[in-house]
Amino acid sequence: MATHIESKEVLKMRLWRASLAILLIMILASAAATAGSSTPLAIVDGDTISSADLEQEIAIMKKMKDFEGEVVLPSAEDALHRLIQNRLIIQEGYRLGFDRKFTVANQVRETVRLKLVAALLDSIAATVPTSTPDLMSERRKAVDLYIDGLINHYHVEVDSTLLASLEYGSDDPQVKKRLRESEEVLAVLPSGSLSIRSLSMVIRFTEFHGLTGKPDADESRDRIFKEWLVEGLLSYEAKLHKLEQAPHIRRMARNLEENRVSEETLKSLLKFDFNPGEEEIEGFYRENLSAVTPSPRVKMQSVLLTNQKAAETFRGRLQVGAKLAWLKKVTKEVADGPPPFPADWFSPEKLGLRPEEVFVGSVPEPYEVPGNAWAVAIVDEIEQPVPLPLAECRGTMIQLMRQKATHDLMRENFRKLEEAADVLILPGAEELVEELLRGSQTTE
Repeated sequence: MATHIESKEVLKMRLWRASLAILLIMILASAAATAGSSTPLAIVDGDTISSADLEQEIAIMKKMKDFEGEVVLPSAEDALHRLIQNRLIIQEGYRLGFDRKFTVANQVRETVRLKLVAALLDSIAATVPTSTPDLMSERRKAVDLYIDGLINHYHVEVDSTLLASLEYGSDDPQVKKRLRESEEVLAVLPSGSLSIRSLSMVIRFTEFHGLTGKPDADESRDRIFKEWLVEGLLSYEAKLHKLEQAPHIRRMARNLEENRVSEETLKSLLKFDFNPGEEEIEGFYRENLSAVTPSPRVKMQSVLLTNQKAAETFRGRLQVGAKLAWLKKVTKEVADGPPPFPADWFSPEKLGLRPEEVFVGSVPEPYEVPGNAWAVAIVDEIEQPVPLPLAECRGTMIQLMRQKATHDLMRENFRKLEEAADVLILPGAEELVEELLRGSQTTE
């Protein structure tokens, strides 16, 4: 009996310490949320656009740079205009009720729930001092002990016999029907009962191809059930401690909701019938021949030199009008052997030539080639490219037509939204935007 009382006291102490840690995490998060400053830039129909919105937009553009290569930051005027348009799209989405759409509300709710569970686990792990040997292992133990404590505290009992009877690997229609429809209870949490039917739904979401026919179906069933049970307990506990009221969680939820509302609004605004006729396609093709005209190829005269200094001198003389054939004869540093460039046509991009550098007489910078030699070349001839026939680029033309129609429709939508909105750009806003854009470039 003494041991039982002692274990209950230990359990109470462990849960009390955990609650204290959670409270501390919330206080620190709240302080961090209020520590940063944000300056208003504009007011759009009562909503304030701030420097924090701009910083978020800059972060997105930097992410795009990571995936798409160089992304040029807009001017201050364009950046501010983009922020205003973003807010107008969000406002239109709320007006249309997209925040109440199930796919939007459910995603926000689930994302916040998972974030709260993660925050709760982080707070428990943080109760282990960083100076503790084998820190990660000890933190995992602390989390496991906390979960065990919750199971005991809420007297959660699993019907292991019922769970073991669930044959998710079976393809028997009657077995599947039971798994799909049965309301038999596997366990009761403080938030409600965990039924067979609900477990089956979780498994369908977790295992994309299901467990039918899989040799490890029973092990997967038990693992998914345990994770589901633990997540349910932690979600309840996070709600009990009102973690969702933490400023950073509320801000995250609001940002996520606005992003999803914006996506739904754009999908709604960009719905249109697109079925161009043959005459339209042919007319668009004639107006956009440059889009299907390949870059001009070039022929080069070239020579190898034995060192960089001689190559740079050779290039300088070519640039002032000397002929390559004559220079080749009078330059002792010319290396023996065939020229480095073939006599055939080839793409100027292979030399790193920009379009404005593709002209007869253009001399690229010398570059080193294997064998410690340096190549110097001059553009000798430029091919006059021919546009692709419409029959060969019809798909590309239709895609470009759709892109233009989408762009024109979006521009018209923005015109209407801006015309109906009350927009006030605050004094000094553009200057502050310019300063923040410059600062973002210097920190890269």
